[in-house]
Amino acid sequence: MRWVRVNRELVAECSLLVTKLRKGCEYDFRVSAENAAGLSPPSEPSATFRALDPLVVPSRPTKPKIVNSTKDSVSIVWKPPTSDGGAPILGYSVEFREYLRKPEPELSQINSWCICLNPPASVTNILFTDPPYEPCKLRWLDSTKTSITLGWSKPEWDGGSEITSYMVEKLVEGQQEWEMITSKGEVKTTEYTVHQLQPNVNYFFRVSAVNSAGRGEPLEMTEAVQEAQIDSDVAMRTHYIVKAGKDVELCVPLKGRPAPIASWSKEEECIDCNPKYEFHHSDSTTVLVMRDVTRLDTGKYTVMIQNGVGEPKTLTLSVKVQDTPAQCRNLVLKDVSRGKVTLVWERPLLDGGADITNYIVEKRDSSKRSYSAVTNKCTDTTYTIEDLSEKTSYFFRVLAENENGVGDPCDTREKYFEGLSVKAGENLKLKVTVTGRPIPKVIWYKDDVEITKKMMDITNIPGSSTLFVRDADRTYRGLYTIEATNGSGTKKESILVQVQGTQFI
Repeated sequence: MRWVRVNRELVAECSLLVTKLRKGCEYDFRVSAENAAGLSPPSEPSATFRALDPLVVPSRPTKPKIVNSTKDSVSIVWKPPTSDGGAPILGYSVEFREYLRKPEPELSQINSWCICLNPPASVTNILFTDPPYEPCKLRWLDSTKTSITLGWSKPEWDGGSEITSYMVEKLVEGQQEWEMITSKGEVKTTEYTVHQLQPNVNYFFRVSAVNSAGRGEPLEMTEAVQEAQIDSDVAMRTHYIVKAGKDVELCVPLKGRPAPIASWSKEEECIDCNPKYEFHHSDSTTVLVMRDVTRLDTGKYTVMIQNGVGEPKTLTLSVKVQDTPAQCRNLVLKDVSRGKVTLVWERPLLDGGADITNYIVEKRDSSKRSYSAVTNKCTDTTYTIEDLSEKTSYFFRVLAENENGVGDPCDTREKYFEGLSVKAGENLKLKVTVTGRPIPKVIWYKDDVEITKKMMDITNIPGSSTLFVRDADRTYRGLYTIEATNGSGTKKESILVQVQGTQFI
């Protein structure tokens, strides 16, 4: 490509208007200086120039940048274009493009905006954030007498911005103003413990979520936190009378928030883990079920309820099972003499839900298996049996009776028999064979009073035990019992001793 001289005459100034260029063609320019000596070498070529109209549109501004936003406004900044198109920039034209989208199914729509400049720069999507929805599932987790731990779930929608914290408020029942009990940014998780609560005061609580757009709507507990109580507004029974063999349900209505926890006991013994009983608990009731009740189920049952708010509450219910009486207790032989013995016992602990009308006294010859009735009209807890055969051993038993029938028998633990008679002044010697492994421990009794070696001579050797009295008198008559005990159990045998003749002193 050749260079073409533009001016025919020398240019005195360092500038020149070049005309008659062809539109759309590209040109390079260079300059030489001339003096009396001649023409200098040319300068370096200029930047390539395309012949166009003298004014063109500016180049693009830079990409807009978001510097601040609110629920319904946004602030953006950008830099001027690199080329003004041959004339100063008069101003800028700003456009937006609106989008509608749902961040999650079935949630309300949010707005997304697009900012464009004229001429358009690259597009920037701007997400306008809203405060989040209310949290979900506000509930009680734990409590003490003066505190409560609340838990909740995250909101279904975060408002288009990450949840940064939660705010917790409380309201005393009967008041109007909510009290904020957490500071900004304090609660980062979905759990919080409220302290310094007053006993016997009902509280409401509510929780709200916070994001960059602000605090959302609160989720409020629909019921106040209240201490556990027996619900006296609901009719209930505290006394139960049921026939033996039937089922009985003890139902106690409850109220309280958090829901009370119930624990049952019978006669001060906890029965929560006893497989004999069934328990059914709900937020409003606790039920104790007993199947096929017997006289042993008679008694007082106490339920204790608590929910960590205030003091535990208790209620006692009585159950009377209509059944036959239980066994009589502590049947012993007293005032033993020739052909006669007196039985003494104690009333049953359980009367079967009805008054005891009488006692049945029975005896059995030790050589037989069946008992025979002595009397069924005894109304006291003592009875004297006469006309017993000499040198015959007997067992005795007593049964209590009420309007529901005859109870279980209570047997004597030792045999009674008339086995020895000595004259006053003669020696009394009782020798009994005693065997067992390990070697049993032997104790002698006279009329149920333990005999010591100071009272009588007692000799215990492997295989036998001997009781000896020199010159016995009538004070030594009575029922003598020997008791042998080892790890396998206890055995007793008794013998009636008669001392005849004048008493020696």
